[in-house]
Amino acid sequence: MKKLFTVALLVLGILTLRAVAQPVLAQPEPGISELAQTGARHILDFFRSQGRIHAAVVDLVDLSGLSDLSGQKFYQLLVAGLESDTSGHIRFSDLMIAFAANRGEFNLNPARPLSHLIQLKLIRNRDRIGLGIVIFSRTLNRIVYIKYLESPLSAGEQTILQSRDLPFSGLGFTRLIEMEVRENLLAVRNIRDDSGEERYFFYYPDELLIYKINQERLEKFFSIKLNWQRPLYPVLDIEGKLALFTRGQTLWLSVGGNFSPRSQLFQLKGGQWEAAGTVDFVPLRRLVINHVEYLAGARFEAGKNVFSDRLVLAPFREDRPDPANVLEKQGAPSFDLDFSSADGQLNAIHAVDTTYHCRLLSAAFEETFAETVKYGASLAVAGDRWLAVSDYSETTDRLHIFDISGGGRLPVYQAPLEGEATFICEGSWKGTPGFWVGVRKKEESYWRPLLQFWGKKDE
Repeated sequence: MKKLFTVALLVLGILTLRAVAQPVLAQPEPGISELAQTGARHILDFFRSQGRIHAAVVDLVDLSGLSDLSGQKFYQLLVAGLESDTSGHIRFSDLMIAFAANRGEFNLNPARPLSHLIQLKLIRNRDRIGLGIVIFSRTLNRIVYIKYLESPLSAGEQTILQSRDLPFSGLGFTRLIEMEVRENLLAVRNIRDDSGEERYFFYYPDELLIYKINQERLEKFFSIKLNWQRPLYPVLDIEGKLALFTRGQTLWLSVGGNFSPRSQLFQLKGGQWEAAGTVDFVPLRRLVINHVEYLAGARFEAGKNVFSDRLVLAPFREDRPDPANVLEKQGAPSFDLDFSSADGQLNAIHAVDTTYHCRLLSAAFEETFAETVKYGASLAVAGDRWLAVSDYSETTDRLHIFDISGGGRLPVYQAPLEGEATFICEGSWKGTPGFWVGVRKKEESYWRPLLQFWGKKDE
C-alpha cells in the first residue's frame, strides 16, 4: 500500500493546485455534479475491458475550494455512478469513513481482496473544476490508468470561488517601482554579488548595462558591449533572454535573442566579466537533472518571435556547457517559456504556446495539461513558487500571477497594466521577490517604454 501511495501521489502531484482559505461551497452545483458523473463513466469504461474486478476509492483529496460537505457529496455521486454498472463482473466497495479538512478518510482494513485501487484529486483551473484519476492494479503491481477531466463551473459556482482567487491583492503583490527606460530593453535580472550588494542587469540588443542601488535610484556600475555573430536576422519585434546563474564559486551570464542564431556567454573572473564562448540556443536556466548539470533553453525560429518545439539541454563538461552533446526534448512552439526549479532541480516547464494557451510539462518532459483560457505572450517563473503571465487582450493588458508550489497553477493575483507587457522576468527589488515587467505605454503619438517591478511585500 505504501508503494501505491508513493507512485500515485507523484503522478497526481502534477495536477495539484494548492487549496487556500476556508471552504465555502455547501453543495455540489451542476458543474461539479457533471464532473462526478463523467468521472464515474470514464472509470467504468476502463474497467469494462478488464474482466472481473473488485475496486474501491482509497484516496480523495480536494484542492478545488469545495467545502467538506460538498466534497463528500461529490464522492457519493461518483460512487453512485460506479455502482450503476449491471454487468455483474465489476464490484465496487465504499470504504470512506468521513471527509474532513479537504481529504477523505478511508477504512483500508478490508482493502486486501481489492484488485484495483483508485485515487482521486479535485483541483480548480480558473473557471473549470478538474478531476485527476489514477488507478493502480494490485495484480500487475503498477498504475494502469491516468485521466484528467474538467467541467465548466456555473456562474454561481464561479462567483462563490472567485473571492478565493485574489487573497494577496491587498497585502501581497503590488507595483513597487516604475521607471522610464531606453527603447528595446529586452530583459532585466538581478543577483547579489560577493559583497552582498544587489546588481541589476539591463539587457539591450547592443549592450548589457549593470547597475547598483544608490539610495532610491539605480546607478550605472558597468557595461558589456555585445558583438553578435552573423547571420543577423531582420526581425519585426526584437526579443531576447538574459540568464544569470552560479556554478560553484563562478557567476555566469548569458544573452540570446531572435536576431542571431548564437547566444553569448560570460564569466565573472577577478571582478571582471570575460567572454566564455557561445551556444546555438537561448539559455534560460541552469538545471540539475538526474545528478547532471545542464544549461537549459530553446531556439528561436530564425527571425521570428517564436521558440521552436524543441527544448535544449547542454551538459556542463568541466567548466563550461558542451554544445556538441546537447539533449533535445519535445516541447511545443511557444511565444515564451520558463523552467520552474528548486535549488536547480527541475520541477516543471511552463510555456504559452502560439495559440496563446498556457501549457505545463512535468519534470519528465511529458505534457500535463493546457489551459482553456487564452493569455498573453510573456511569461516567467520565480523558482518553484510563482508564475507570472501577461493577458490576452488587444486593449488593456493585465498581469496574472499563479501559485505553482503545489505542482499546478492556482491564481492568486491579477492587476491591470497601463500599456502592453513586452517581457516578464523573475527578480527582486531591495530583497523583495517578484517580477520585472517591461511595459509599452501608449502616449499621444508614441509608445513610452517603462520598467515596473511587482513584488510580494510580506515575503
